[in-house]
Amino acid sequence: IIHPTSREMFRSYFTVAAIALAATSTIGVGAAVVEKSLRGRNADTVASANKHQHRVLQEEEEFTFLIADIQYEDGFTATSRKLQGNSGNKNPNRPERTMNVQDAEGMIYEIEAGSGDTAGTSSGSTVTLPDNAFMTPGTNKINLNGGGLKKKTKKEKKEKRDLQEDDSSTELRRHLTAIGTKTVVAVRVIASGGAYNWTDEAGLSDDVFGTNGDAYNLKTGFEGCSHNQLIINPGGGDKGINDGVVTVTVSTAATSGNDVNMRNDITAAINAQFGVTNPTDIADHWMYCLPPGVMNGIAYAFINSWMSVYSNEWCNYPSGQIHELGHNFGYAHSNEGTQSYADQSGMMGYSYSQDEGPVMCFNAAKS
Repeated sequence: IIHPTSREMFRSYFTVAAIALAATSTIGVGAAVVEKSLRGRNADTVASANKHQHRVLQEEEEFTFLIADIQYEDGFTATSRKLQGNSGNKNPNRPERTMNVQDAEGMIYEIEAGSGDTAGTSSGSTVTLPDNAFMTPGTNKINLNGGGLKKKTKKEKKEKRDLQEDDSSTELRRHLTAIGTKTVVAVRVIASGGAYNWTDEAGLSDDVFGTNGDAYNLKTGFEGCSHNQLIINPGGGDKGINDGVVTVTVSTAATSGNDVNMRNDITAAINAQFGVTNPTDIADHWMYCLPPGVMNGIAYAFINSWMSVYSNEWCNYPSGQIHELGHNFGYAHSNEGTQSYADQSGMMGYSYSQDEGPVMCFNAAKS
């Protein structure tokens, strides 16, 4: 990490996308490189209409603060470990959550752990960065440089209230059940050196929406648990996305721990190809299905937000889908004592590598 002097600008390099749409719902991306500074003016842009540049993070720019909750274990593995008397001590290299900020284009930047104060900031709230924050060169991560996020006053929507009230270990979590109709798009990701390979577009659509007769999936799970007060439909039809699934090709390396870079390259590709400023202009929620081995864990999602991220086949398992979209809707984990996920009476506990189960809803506190 490079430590800046007072008010000094630092620059880092970001992967930028050149986009091409194939005959199916497929987006292709070729890499180029432009500079991006955390503070100050735009660096020189790439002189091509086919190059996409991530927006520069400006002084006093507003961001959305987001907490991501991460799942590491299959429920079957965790249950076996528990029965054997192994409590599974927490690994400091596998944090159960990360702190992040999102800009208006849907780019999400992870805040480096321990670099500054995020305590008491609610997921989904509006913030600005401290004056001396900087982007760590070569990453999509922000270092707060010892400062704290500045909270902005934001009117609370009547139909949805903040569900993540505190970031302490004893935080109080409350919720209102999501209702209405929500649209979802699942993204099959092909990267440099690896690809989501569990099924084709039609198979993924069936596993998420039941478009070819799959009995239990994201759609039927939420609709059944809500008594049809929450309807999940495939999104993006007006943009040519078939049955709620699109394939995106990026030049990002499919290497371990590269999910932070990859998810922003995917977002950039979607924005550029479909001519939108944010993927939520197309659908309410997006599921990014990454190649195996890219992310540390099986899945994660941003609380009170629109994005969930999966390692390969976990995009297809209904308990994983429902668990992660549950975070998007504001649900926290269902724990047992001090053990995360351990309440197995509902979908916000462990997720399972099963195609048609387990058929559960949410525990009483979330229903």
